[in-house]
Amino acid sequence: PCAAHQTLSYYILVGRAYMVAGACLHTMVLMQAYQADILKDLDEGEGPTPEGLAELRPLHGGYGSHRETFVAKPIGMKDKDRAFLLDAIAVLHAPLDVWPLGRHQLVIRFLRGAWRMRPATRSKVPAWDLAVVLEGLSLAPFEPLESATAKNLTFKMVFLLAITSLKRVGDLQGLAISPTCLEFAPGGVKAILHPRPDYVPKVPSNVARPVDLQAFHPPPHVSTEEERLHLLCLIRVLNIFIQKSSHWRRSEQLLVCFGSPKKGFPASKQMISNWIIQAIALAYQVRGLPSPVALRVHSTRGMASTRALL
Repeated sequence: PCAAHQTLSYYILVGRAYMVAGACLHTMVLMQAYQADILKDLDEGEGPTPEGLAELRPLHGGYGSHRETFVAKPIGMKDKDRAFLLDAIAVLHAPLDVWPLGRHQLVIRFLRGAWRMRPATRSKVPAWDLAVVLEGLSLAPFEPLESATAKNLTFKMVFLLAITSLKRVGDLQGLAISPTCLEFAPGGVKAILHPRPDYVPKVPSNVARPVDLQAFHPPPHVSTEEERLHLLCLIRVLNIFIQKSSHWRRSEQLLVCFGSPKKGFPASKQMISNWIIQAIALAYQVRGLPSPVALRVHSTRGMASTRALL
């Protein structure tokens, strides 16, 4: 594939060369995905200039024809993405000076410089405000809970659970409502959620710890402010969620789907992540604010821990 690689333009990456070389479907899909991504960046004016690409002259062998693959992406390309692309190219690339492509010193030095020139960026400003979301969750359509839809009830419950427990999405998925996994203290002042016995944490060496919940401003209330704050009590939301979901629940997993065709069946980690993001966006809409962009479900853990320190 080396000769074919040298004839490729930047705009199609190395996808056609892989096709000629008989690359596997997985590699072709990867190359096509990056091709579409970079073409989109070029259309939006975020890609490199033709003058900059003209300076990328092949050094020797087949290595130089791939350099634009690793430096042409906009600033912020993840290190693991560059490494993954290098691995994909090295699979079908002939060795350079008897060294595999990924172990050649010239390639290693080049990638090290590319990572320094275009480091991954991370926003230092939170994409969303926790106070705005909590206030939105205290208003319609999330309240009153007794008349809230299954969708809005689930959104509120899963967001409060994520922000209160500081658990990963996989840990939330492992929680169950069976008598051995869910305990309520008398008076509803405390609740303990245990993971399923067969649940394996993301890090197997870590022990799956239960979620210990305390009532938030429980009754009796002496002011309207306490009543408003009690609307965010996770134990209250959890109680109502379990009661209402019992009509369609088909699993002992705590978080179950609320819509067809999988209504009542266990929710996947991807689905739970989407619920948390949608809860944040909907809470902003309730407040009459535009939905935040670039929301990431992992930000809930960072947001909660930061507020706890404050």
